[in-house]
Amino acid sequence: MELQIDNVRYPRDFGKYKCTSRSSSGRDSSTVELVAKYPEQIEPPHSLNYEVLGLTSARISWQHPYDEDVTGYVVAYRPSQSLSGEKQTVETVNSNVVLSDLLPRVEYQVTVKAKIESRLSGEQLVGTIPVAGREITERIPDFPDQPRAVPSSVRNLRLESISDKRLLASWDDAPEEDSDFYRVVVANRRTGAVESFNTTQPYLEIALEPRQEYQVAVSVVRDGVSSRPVSNVLNLGMEDVK
Repeated sequence: MELQIDNVRYPRDFGKYKCTSRSSSGRDSSTVELVAKYPEQIEPPHSLNYEVLGLTSARISWQHPYDEDVTGYVVAYRPSQSLSGEKQTVETVNSNVVLSDLLPRVEYQVTVKAKIESRLSGEQLVGTIPVAGREITERIPDFPDQPRAVPSSVRNLRLESISDKRLLASWDDAPEEDSDFYRVVVANRRTGAVESFNTTQPYLEIALEPRQEYQVAVSVVRDGVSSRPVSNVLNLGMEDVK
């Protein structure tokens, strides 16, 4: 008695098979189990979804065709406008993870690879946590190479209440860097309202609603590439938080 299975795929074709033979003299049957420790090629995750939890955090989730056999996932993320910048990575054994300390109202590119022991899937799920608009997902081999260098961050970001309605943000120039401009993002931590400003000077005076807590993030922008932001928090018209 012989059973041959062609074009076997993992995990669809693995399991128990019963082979039965019949003849004029009777019948006989035997059960065999087709098992595999790991597939030859690990499939990437699919169906990326996201949920914005706040100004600086989001939960992403995904699916995998054989999630029970995957030992972990590697998630990498960074701002879409700085694809040549350093990726932040986090590993998880679950099919979801919360990304925190994100910049408010900044689009992030996220990739997810499946992991079995020390092996990673050859392809990865790629998606975005967008500022606005619909989610985009696709498979690509890796982050595209970008020849542009990432600028250094500013130093010593200072926030000062000029009055109960005006805030002064100032900072030291990035070391040995010539920037096109500075991007200043101001987020009201109570209402979630966000404003963005560009300036060529290492300071900016901003009119805001009084008696609110604001988070200010400053980035250096050169040739369309942003530095890692530096942020600080202040209660306008009240005692500084830090």
